[in-house]
Amino acid sequence: MKIFVSSTYIDLIEYRKAVERAVNLLDQQFKGMEYFGARTEEPKAAALKAVEQCDMFVGIYAHRYGTIPDGETKSITEQEFDHALEHKKTILCYRVGTKQPWLLEFVEQDESKKKKLEEFLKRVDKFLRQEFTTPEDLLARISPDLSRVIVERGGVAVIAHPLPPVPYFAHTYPLQANFTGRDKERALLTEWFTRDARAILAWVAIGGMGKSALAWVWTQEIFSLGMPVEGVLWWSFYDERDFGQFLARAIEYASGGALNPKSIGSDRERVDALTNLLRQKRFLFVLDGFERVLRAYARLDAAYRGDEVDADAREDYRACADPNVGVFLKNIASGLSKALITTRLHPRELDDLNGVRRAELAGMDAADAVEFFHAQGVIGARAEIIAAGAPYAFHPLTLRLLAGTLAQDPRYGGDIRHAPKINPLDADKNVRILEFAYNSLPAREQQFISQLSAFRSPLTWDAIAAIFVGQVANLSYNEDELART
Repeated sequence: MKIFVSSTYIDLIEYRKAVERAVNLLDQQFKGMEYFGARTEEPKAAALKAVEQCDMFVGIYAHRYGTIPDGETKSITEQEFDHALEHKKTILCYRVGTKQPWLLEFVEQDESKKKKLEEFLKRVDKFLRQEFTTPEDLLARISPDLSRVIVERGGVAVIAHPLPPVPYFAHTYPLQANFTGRDKERALLTEWFTRDARAILAWVAIGGMGKSALAWVWTQEIFSLGMPVEGVLWWSFYDERDFGQFLARAIEYASGGALNPKSIGSDRERVDALTNLLRQKRFLFVLDGFERVLRAYARLDAAYRGDEVDADAREDYRACADPNVGVFLKNIASGLSKALITTRLHPRELDDLNGVRRAELAGMDAADAVEFFHAQGVIGARAEIIAAGAPYAFHPLTLRLLAGTLAQDPRYGGDIRHAPKINPLDADKNVRILEFAYNSLPAREQQFISQLSAFRSPLTWDAIAAIFVGQVANLSYNEDELART
């Protein structure tokens, strides 16, 4: 992805370098005035041409309006912004904080330009992501925003070797379109992170309730909270449940590359090393899908297990399969850093610890469900949508499946009145929705899904394409869409 970075230059050189570092770490292409080189065309023409050729536009602004070409009324900086709007580019904008000290020589003195700058920034505010202070602060703030947009556009936004304060998304979460609501839950997360002394928040819920989506959305917002944090690490045990791999990556990141985990003899010693790092500085670790390292789910068929588990009187099923994981949890519960855990089961090692806060995630608010259905393209009155979602207790995954089926099947025309009539007391009501969605698919897609379901272990896209020769190419799915289903 080509990312054009627009700003005035002399006052924001170091900030531009910070943005370039973020772009390079994400393995994307930085485009800007630094690399125009010797050209026969005027600087403005070169800049506008570069904007046209980019996929994303990033604007960083401070207290200068910029150069106005002879005979014109707008600066090149503002014209770059206008050109991005005209060509419908994805736009992210950042402004220096009003309380950030700034050299007087880099503050606009010309009254006419000051007025133009003020009017321009009012327009920029519609696309403003965050305010920044230092170059390092801008680096930390822009990295998750770029990651989010790259993932939304179907790319991969994983930094191979990040160092704080750049967030380290060891795995990306494929957030589906129209994430809606969860305002109370996001406020709870913010309150925990900013004011609660407890180091761990364990968010517990059954599958499909949206734990991962909520954690992902909130994590992207972390740098707007105004709280000092050394770095952020996102780790998904759905993608990699090897605790040794987690320890190695986490030690490299938290030490800023100063520690080589291979030089540490055992996982137990690595736990101590990582704990020591997390007690020295304030990090946020988000550990998604934590049930995968608990005994109930630490098995090869974990991806196919539901919420029913083989319970026992001692509740060993909630214990960590690897004792080192339990030691790590207990250690960070009393540390300076914070850890957000999303899980189907509350880890037994965290029971009765003072440094742990537990929260249960329930279904969506009824009002949010209505907004979600409308965003998905489903038509219907508020009361009709609430009546359709209530039997499922507004379970997010079920609602997404229902809304998607109604919106995509031409027989239903996106009308909520075609939702299946479900008895709220029916123990298999979620299965009814699966049948409803399956029956709405074309016969060839039904056949493909039925055959694919016979495989009880994860398959790569290449493996699927090789096995189902001639079928994959004719389907409406692509690799990214299949991964989201």
